[in-house]
Amino acid sequence: MRIFLTMLFGWLTAVSVWSQGPFLTVQGLEPNGSMVALPGVTVQFSCEGQVLRVAATDMDGRLDASTFSGLCRNGCEIKASFVGYQAKSVDCQSLQSEGLTLVLGAATESLGEVVVTASIAGATVQEETVPVTVLKPYLNESANAVDLKGLVSKTPGVSIMDGQVSIRGGSGYSYGVGSRVQMLLDDMPLLSGDLGEIWWSYLPMEHVAQVEVVKATASSMYGSGASNGVIHMRTAWPGDEPETFVSAFNGVYSDPGPSSWRWWNHSYSPVSNGMSLSHRQKFGKVDLVAGGNMLSDKTYLSVGHEQRMRANVKLRYRHSPLWQFGCGFQGQYQQMGRFILWDDFVTNAYLPMEGTSSEDRWFNWHVDAWAKRTPMSGGSHHFNLRA
Repeated sequence: MRIFLTMLFGWLTAVSVWSQGPFLTVQGLEPNGSMVALPGVTVQFSCEGQVLRVAATDMDGRLDASTFSGLCRNGCEIKASFVGYQAKSVDCQSLQSEGLTLVLGAATESLGEVVVTASIAGATVQEETVPVTVLKPYLNESANAVDLKGLVSKTPGVSIMDGQVSIRGGSGYSYGVGSRVQMLLDDMPLLSGDLGEIWWSYLPMEHVAQVEVVKATASSMYGSGASNGVIHMRTAWPGDEPETFVSAFNGVYSDPGPSSWRWWNHSYSPVSNGMSLSHRQKFGKVDLVAGGNMLSDKTYLSVGHEQRMRANVKLRYRHSPLWQFGCGFQGQYQQMGRFILWDDFVTNAYLPMEGTSSEDRWFNWHVDAWAKRTPMSGGSHHFNLRA
């Protein structure tokens, strides 16, 4: 009896294996060169251009090849397609020579630059009805801009004089009466509370993701401060892999043409140097961005030096597809010397006239807190707070 049961079990196993036949395997080629099994791949079997049967791979990326056996003698073709991968079609003979294995390459799609500064809903640059220029981080890296002013000033139609920005000549020089160009940092206004001007050196260039420059009035959305346009700086969030960026620079000011203007001796030369750090990383549902910046600029002006130190951190908690919460902090200490009139134009052009120089020291900081709700029906609701 035991021998009979053993023979029966062996026969059933053999029949089961024989009935399954060979398997068609579909794999995906990742950007790092690794191969992964693709479950749920749509596989179409065609004969002379006509689709005869459609099936899907299992959790191991396999499909019983006997599903298509005997359906076509000539013009046999198999096509596999999967979201995020390039579709591939092969004839049956080529597939058999490759060991019944299909490899799909990853598909990349170029998305348009999305801006939301010029309108309430996000739109691409091509769809906006007002002129918008988008500045990417690589422009900042190539220009070594120590503040946002150095980056924005390279935008066509934008001029900056003594820290006052004018877009297409719309506001002119208006020092001390408030900027006519609104400055936004991550969707929130960031103008000084005393003079209503832009703090160019306060903006975190180490985290810049993109800068949107709207070259038209936007007073209906951002108030009278945007009558000449808007500059919106967006900071970056971490990607799938941790990233750390460190940059440093050093420069030396050359001697002026008239040697009598040089107020420093030959053992010293005015120098400018700085360093910035940015780290971005994901911890489960928590996103972390932290960094800082240091700058020391001892210029050719006798008391025109500038030193500053900045540190910042921001967090985002992705609670669910419906809710996101975040907070951030930034603080900066800055010391700057300035003078209004030079002593004389002949020998002391870089020395201040007595009583016209001053040295300012200040500490600026701000705290952000926000929540975002994205309903499944579409749209989003933002709750922002900045102190």
